[in-house]
Amino acid sequence: MNNSILNNKRIREVFPEQSIITKLNSGDKLIIKSGIDPTTTDLHFGHLLGLMLLKDFIRLGHRVIFILGDFTAQLGDGIERPQLSLSQTKENSEKLILFLNKFFNSDNFHIRKQSEWFENITFEKLISHFSKISLRKLLSRGTTDEKLSANVNMNLHEFIYPVLMAIDSIETKPDIEMGSIEQKFNLEICRELMEKKGIEPEDVIINQRLRGIDGSEKMSKSQNNFIGIFENTDIQVEKILKIPNDLIFEFLDLLTDITAEEINGLRKSNNWLEAKKLLIFNVLILFHDATDVQNAWNDCMNHGLRNIKNINLKLTEIKGSSIVKILLKKGFITSKREIKRNILSGKIKLNGKGISQEMLDKILIKGDQITIGKNIILNITD
Repeated sequence: MNNSILNNKRIREVFPEQSIITKLNSGDKLIIKSGIDPTTTDLHFGHLLGLMLLKDFIRLGHRVIFILGDFTAQLGDGIERPQLSLSQTKENSEKLILFLNKFFNSDNFHIRKQSEWFENITFEKLISHFSKISLRKLLSRGTTDEKLSANVNMNLHEFIYPVLMAIDSIETKPDIEMGSIEQKFNLEICRELMEKKGIEPEDVIINQRLRGIDGSEKMSKSQNNFIGIFENTDIQVEKILKIPNDLIFEFLDLLTDITAEEINGLRKSNNWLEAKKLLIFNVLILFHDATDVQNAWNDCMNHGLRNIKNINLKLTEIKGSSIVKILLKKGFITSKREIKRNILSGKIKLNGKGISQEMLDKILIKGDQITIGKNIILNITD
């Protein structure tokens, strides 16, 4: 039965369950909607879990429509997400598009940008959508209630995010939408607006959450407990090897298709090193050359783990500084001559790629990551 996918280990919750079962048993090729806001060009293994679940649906012949929220990414939330311009979100989208198309490599995977419909939407149509959702409903959202109770200032644009996300569903008419637990309220709004517009409401799948590599509830760049998808291979290998031994089996279960029996065998024998090796060679090859992964593994085994400095720099702290100013001001590089030497040797990288002399004046934004050699990682956060 097709509904066996509902037993997928990467699924946390579904609703309404009977409707999804009926759709999966129909034999129809379904449209599965998901997406991400390109607030940065960065992705981490927490995102990877949801992407792998989408791959599972594609293997069954279903079609994925992946929304790049180049309009909702502009909103900000007053706390963690800064307001961005449309040009910034479109620029961020380009790197994500290259990665996503390579990762899925399927005719059943389609990327849609919100700008396709929001750049030309009429005021009349927008008002028609907004008039279907009550303010009381929007105020009932948990995080909104928490902010208001804490007297946190909220501006009007912060309330419209769920409705804009629902308009995506009006435009694409998915059978099922998949998202994280943080998106549950927004997904309920999507269903409500579709129904009020006379469209069969999408069903919802909530994917599991991946814990941080420190064992905390959620992997997050702001918490500095993440493994970045665009990080250097050797850094990823070292981060995986530093995951607490009792946590590695959970990562192996959620991020690979290795059987539960094999994972349980590794857990019972406490063979955490083999578990970490399996995670490295099953996951990193999804977006790295196999030879690079093997070399990074060999390097760690031959020379041991390095003392990696993983440093967060807040946007307010760097105040719109360029790469060269940050490296000099923070003392990571002592002179412009040393910077040039490191550039020529490929030791300084931005978001996993080598940089040129001209790029040194680039103003950094949230989500950017500078690596200096194999031991220093600078993460730009809020």
